[in-house]
Order: sequence, then C-alpha cells, then structure tokens
Amino acid sequence: GGYSQVEASVDAWLDPEAFERLPDAPGSPFKSHGLQLHLVSYGEGTVISTPGFEVMRRLPSFVSLSTSVTIGAEVDYTTDLATSPGACLLMNEDEAKLKKDVDFVRHLEEINGLFTYKTRVESLARPTAMTFGLASAAQDAKIDGHRRVNSF
Repeated sequence: GGYSQVEASVDAWLDPEAFERLPDAPGSPFKSHGLQLHLVSYGEGTVISTPGFEVMRRLPSFVSLSTSVTIGAEVDYTTDLATSPGACLLMNEDEAKLKKDVDFVRHLEEINGLFTYKTRVESLARPTAMTFGLASAAQDAKIDGHRRVNSF
C-alpha cells in the first residue's frame, strides 16, 4: 500500500519504527503520470447545469473533481486562484493520454463548456434622449406636439 504525508508526519512523532520503514525517496520509475488542473471560467452568470463536469468525470485519466459550484451558484470570470471554479485531478499510466485529457479540459473551458448559464433578458429597445439623461433636449425638440426634424 501507499502512505500520505500526513500519515508519515504522524508516524515520525508517534511511531518512529514505522517512519523508519518508509523509503527515503519515491520509487522509480514512476508508475503513473498525474496533475491537478485548477479550472478556469471564461464566462459568468447563474449556473443552471454543469455539463462540463459530467464530461470530465468520463475521461480516462479522471480521478476526482473538487468544486463548490452547484446549480444556482453564481460563477464569475476566473482572475486568480480564489475565483477558480474548482480543481480536477487527472492521472494516467500513459503520458500522451493524460496530455490529451488535459488539452480536452482546457478546450471545454475555452468554449465555456463547463457550465450552462441562466439567460439574461435585456431590452433591445431603441435608445432615446431620455436614455442618456437628455430629457430637456427631448422636450426642446418637440413643438406643438410635433417632433422637430433637424437636417444638417
């Protein structure tokens, strides 16, 4: 079996004999390749589904996903580690397969494929002088209930 840094630290203090049995260096060659990807959000909004998470869970290299993003959560653009929507742990014996999965996750991020966002409805009405705070200009342009047309 394996051991963790926490277990090794506890053994160093409480069970020195067990600590002495641990190897001085990791075995070589490595049995697998792995990394932790901190996810990047190129979009923002209220999450209504997480299709990218479901796709990641099916990758050959997938080990785990750590995220606090759930349905209804607000996601912002990723600007630093604190605004990352999560982390994905990938591991594979074949380095080329691992790289392919990493590239795929990065592609999902770039096409905003991690999340589906609630659609925002915005008015597409034609702007008026009132829109820009020019109410007096709008009133000045009216004479006897008619609009004055200026041509220059």
